[in-house]
Amino acid sequence: MPNALALAAVTATLKYLVEDAVTTAGLDTLGQITISSGPPDALLDGEAKNVLNLYLWKVTHNPAFANECLPSHSGSGARLSSPRLGLDLHFMMTATGTGDLNAAILLGHGMQRLHEHPVLSKANMEAALHIGAPAAEIALLGAAEKLLLTSDLPSQIEGVRITPAKTEDEELTKLWPAFNAALRMSALYKVSVVLVETERDIPQGPPVREFALTTFPLKRPTIDRVVAQPGTVDAPLVADAQPTAGSRVMLTGSGLTADLMELSIGGTVVAPGPADLLSDQRISVPLPATLRPGIQLARIEHYWQASGELRLREASRGGAFTVAPTVNAISATATGAGPLFDGTIDATIANPAGEDQSIRLYLFPDDDTQPRRAFTATARAGDSTALEFEATDLQPGDYSYALSIDGGETAPAALTIPVP
Repeated sequence: MPNALALAAVTATLKYLVEDAVTTAGLDTLGQITISSGPPDALLDGEAKNVLNLYLWKVTHNPAFANECLPSHSGSGARLSSPRLGLDLHFMMTATGTGDLNAAILLGHGMQRLHEHPVLSKANMEAALHIGAPAAEIALLGAAEKLLLTSDLPSQIEGVRITPAKTEDEELTKLWPAFNAALRMSALYKVSVVLVETERDIPQGPPVREFALTTFPLKRPTIDRVVAQPGTVDAPLVADAQPTAGSRVMLTGSGLTADLMELSIGGTVVAPGPADLLSDQRISVPLPATLRPGIQLARIEHYWQASGELRLREASRGGAFTVAPTVNAISATATGAGPLFDGTIDATIANPAGEDQSIRLYLFPDDDTQPRRAFTATARAGDSTALEFEATDLQPGDYSYALSIDGGETAPAALTIPVP
């Protein structure tokens, strides 16, 4: 990449193009012609001369490369690289002459050459900067020209484009007084983009003492469904049923198994046994007996072993399913005199329900003339297996009930509401 010498290298390349245009045009009859790049006030010292001058009067940041990236650092904090500095160079081409028309002749040839070379080619840059020139020719160069040999401008990947700059007359009238010189025949150009970057030596890291490269195919475990499978591993699936804690389920998906794997359900690791099914598409295992009712997640993790340590290789997303509660006992106790039932319905479930879970009891009367009823469990302090529901104005008789905890619902069962 070009370094800080790029600005001078671009100026030298433009001078080379313009000087070549004047030389090949055969303008010797005009007298001595000078191609320069100094400020206009030094050019116009009172004596008439044939001069075509290219002055770099302004440098601006290129907006496309502003804040391109942040500097990179090594682990020790040492600077490894810096963002590239993108610059736009603004030139003024001015012509003067010993005769009335000499300035116009020189400016016309200079403008024609820049128009025919809208992009600075690598060949023009190398010729202007004497890159690859014989040692004898380089020995004759001045100190500045020798420095430009290391500008590295030809290596820039982005093209350096030359475009005429649109300038209002009012702006020109401000420029020339700033140069402390009288107005002369001129043309303005913008050369873009010049990228400046600092080359840094990156310290070499320590040699590799031990190669420990392990390759394995990624299986991308995916759990599509978790379906109830009451009974053994050969039992049919019951898609519309909700499993209970301790019952068997079937996980279906792809890439489920690996040599080193872990299956967790509801945060509890489940180790498949000899009686369980284990394949890439299906895994049949019993749920943990202590699994809380409600929404649970099944997750599969694949591991690999390195230096005697298990490391996570890939994992599935959680496969969500709903666990139905198991009711061990339920009874109704009247606290009022009747004739309608006022009192509590107490239920005991196998595994505790959390205090933040939504618990409802639904009653379906055997008599179709009676409305269905729903009751919310009273507040509990912490996890509990004992649930209480306050019931009022309930017609005594036989009912079917269903207990729902976070969407996990028991199958309908019989419940008798006693006469007060």
